[in-house]
Amino acid sequence: MRRTLQLVPIAVVALVTATVLQPNPAGAADPVPQNYNVSSLPTLPSFDNLSANGINAGGQIVGSGSSNGREVGLLWEDKETDPPAVLPDGGFDGNRPRGISDDGKIVGFGLDNTGATSLFWATPTANPTQLSKGAFAQVEVSGVNSAGQIVGTGYPESGGSQAILWPTPTGTPTPLPQGDLLGSEAWGINDAGAVVGTGFGATSPALPRYWSSLTSAPSPLPRGGTTDLVARGINDAGAIVGPSSYWASPTTGAVLLAGANNSEAFGINDAGNIVGRASGSGTASFWEDSVTSPTALPQGFTTTDALGINDAGQIVGLGVTHQEAVPLYWATPASVPNVLPTGIFFGVTARDINNAGQIVGDGGSPAGRTGLFWASPTSTPVALPSEGFTVSTEAFGMNDAGNIVGLGSSGTGAIPILWASPAAAPVAMRDRGCSEDSRRHDGSCRIGPRPYGP
Repeated sequence: MRRTLQLVPIAVVALVTATVLQPNPAGAADPVPQNYNVSSLPTLPSFDNLSANGINAGGQIVGSGSSNGREVGLLWEDKETDPPAVLPDGGFDGNRPRGISDDGKIVGFGLDNTGATSLFWATPTANPTQLSKGAFAQVEVSGVNSAGQIVGTGYPESGGSQAILWPTPTGTPTPLPQGDLLGSEAWGINDAGAVVGTGFGATSPALPRYWSSLTSAPSPLPRGGTTDLVARGINDAGAIVGPSSYWASPTTGAVLLAGANNSEAFGINDAGNIVGRASGSGTASFWEDSVTSPTALPQGFTTTDALGINDAGQIVGLGVTHQEAVPLYWATPASVPNVLPTGIFFGVTARDINNAGQIVGDGGSPAGRTGLFWASPTSTPVALPSEGFTVSTEAFGMNDAGNIVGLGSSGTGAIPILWASPAAAPVAMRDRGCSEDSRRHDGSCRIGPRPYGP
């Protein structure tokens, strides 16, 4: 609401609350600027050293990433989610989720100076609980299914390793059948109770292993032309992945995953989507299927800009991710921002907010750049009327009476315009000239902050 406070766009989350000019009555001397401190707004994090470790039938992905030097558990609601959500940490210094069931149960680690503790999240928003170690000196959890059956690896006091099963999140872990193996690890479990992992025997090397049920002895998976020593994920159709391998079924020879020379895989869902991480680049990887090269999952925001504030301290602006710019809303200067709804529009920027919480900005549409109006921070934006301005409209400011100012173009340069209300047709405002630093290259005036462009 720029009649009381004017903000300029600042790169990388700095909010300037520095200079406020009060209205200057006619004939009065220029007011003395009031100086304030400069502070940084909270921002949504950007992550590095990312890994995607599990994916479910709904496309939800869990993994981890580093933020400010701390490893955090992450949830992507789908492959487009940017930024991913941070999972509750349960009081640990860090988290590393490893698997997610089709109904949203999650398993992984809590990290602190004592090492790694195996954890269970009942939902992505629930605080994690510790899994029992039972008779083992240490346990490492790896996978969970919709029935709450959990698999991993147990390490006895006497040494070695055993594939183990927690029958429930509160149950005690017991060894899975070992057959003639001397050591084994369980990595993934599907809803039918089939398990994959690795194991070695007295006369057999470490090989990818498959348990057809929780009571069956493990059998080696056909390796085909691959060299993987472990199978990490299995879906409900029986398709399996290893670091660089894909098995269409437990009896089919493995084939090399597309792009496996630069990435390694951890999980697969019922649609055949695969997740993992890119070698050396610190990005999480997503495969549409086993024959399509992986792409990077979203990593979070790189910069944010604060463009408008009202008397209650509500702030709007935009955040730039590794893929696009999105409109943001801070409920208070101390709040982490939320992404505003964008509806059918793209490349959306929120530019001002009045004391009623109504927001204006603009976004792309098939018809061109369009002025937008949000009735509230949770409302879907609607296009402001554009009669007479066929090329573009942009909204920069809004007062408590609902008057909106911006720019409109019919192809001969943009001019200042006024909407008397969000439903009113825009009309041209009288142009009394503008300073050189606010004049566009086409001769028109810039009347509001523009984060990008001439």
